[in-house]
Amino acid sequence: MQVFKEFERQESKILDQAATNLSFLYFLEGDLKNAEVYAEKAVRADRYNAKALVNKANFMFKKGFYEGAKELYLEAIGVE
Repeated sequence: MQVFKEFERQESKILDQAATNLSFLYFLEGDLKNAEVYAEKAVRADRYNAKALVNKANFMFKKGFYEGAKELYLEAIGVE
């Protein structure tokens, strides 16, 4: 994970990819707090990144925000 955090400090083109990967890794580890933080960073860096949108939707689904998650899943389908 440290490698991805180093990418986060670099230029914004790489930021969304690093944040997307970190979000996914934290989600897999069950660390929903950091998964949410990095999902937000990824979406802010690139609103048209389908993987970032899915990560954010996964977090929302896990927290019980089903309607918001559904909207993000549909948005991710639309940008792919």
